[in-house]
Amino acid sequence: MKRIGIFTWFNVQNYGTALQAFALYTFLAKKNEVYLVDYFNTKKISKLSYRIKLCVKYFLAPVLKIRDCFLSGNFIKGAKISRCYRNIKIYRCSSTKKISGLEKFDILLTGSDQIWNPYYLEDFYLLGFSKNKNKISYSSSIGVQTIPDEKKDVYKNCLSHFSHIAVREKSAEFVLKALLNRNDICTVLDPVFLLSKNEWTEFYKRGISRKTRNNVKNSNYIFCYFVGSRSEYKDYVEKIAGEYNLPVIYIPSSENRNIALDGKRINSAGLEDFLCCIANAALVLTDSFHATSFSLIFEKQFIEFLRFNRTAEKSQNSRILDLLEKYCLDSRLFEGKSIPAKEIDYSVVTEKIKKDIDFSVKYLNAACGVEF
Repeated sequence: MKRIGIFTWFNVQNYGTALQAFALYTFLAKKNEVYLVDYFNTKKISKLSYRIKLCVKYFLAPVLKIRDCFLSGNFIKGAKISRCYRNIKIYRCSSTKKISGLEKFDILLTGSDQIWNPYYLEDFYLLGFSKNKNKISYSSSIGVQTIPDEKKDVYKNCLSHFSHIAVREKSAEFVLKALLNRNDICTVLDPVFLLSKNEWTEFYKRGISRKTRNNVKNSNYIFCYFVGSRSEYKDYVEKIAGEYNLPVIYIPSSENRNIALDGKRINSAGLEDFLCCIANAALVLTDSFHATSFSLIFEKQFIEFLRFNRTAEKSQNSRILDLLEKYCLDSRLFEGKSIPAKEIDYSVVTEKIKKDIDFSVKYLNAACGVEF
């Protein structure tokens, strides 16, 4: 049994972020002693601009936005999401405290989510602070097509010391192979695929709310979940709902709380409600990577929207486009013209996913030195 520290984002009001952390922890903990590493960068506090932001955030913003938070179900949602961490071991450290204790871990593992996105980069998640020789990544995501020139040295200096590197997007594999001059970098699946459809079903059935259970009981609805806030989304949904002649159920994301669609809105949905709405839908409409991933896991028909303009410099479309291309589902993209008509043949797609899961598990076997 190995002692593994997972370095990833968690404890935020984002369904995908929480579910990927929960999935990776749950899978690895089947054979190991595992901790999620909770990190706080105290060095930022010394910056005047950061102090001002903290002042606004903690003293003014709550007073001004408390009504909006209650209306959006924000507090309740956050409490529901946090339930998944109740039985998870967490190691808390900061830039000035307990970092030395991380060297006691047998393996330092980064992943998943966009922890290596150059526009949100925290050097800590590149593990540059550690001399531990067994540093590995699993499904760490860059999220964009290229790394800015001014940040390439940071990636190169830190990642060159990783014993194993696996990323989530094929595009990131190409970028890092060229940057690090390594041929052993590979692409693996997001951690949510490491748990089976049955495991996720058991998970959501334990905690779905009565409201969600009543809303989804006939499974004859379109489920919508959008992270982006493009103005055309509302028209897209109305067009597709009219074509299918089905009612709409939607959950607002943390990034898109003000979205208003013609349908039933579930404000304070927990992780279980989110999964339940996907698992029982006749059709899923989304621009979310993880909503798309769970549509694949639950073998649902879905239509994909693009959150960013294709030419946007900081576009995160690559993770969606890579996933669709991997399973030959590019035709599921909808950009305002013809609605995808041909249904997904899951007898083919699921078989491909099983092979990728096998590859991902074999990677973890080799990287961690443990047979899963």
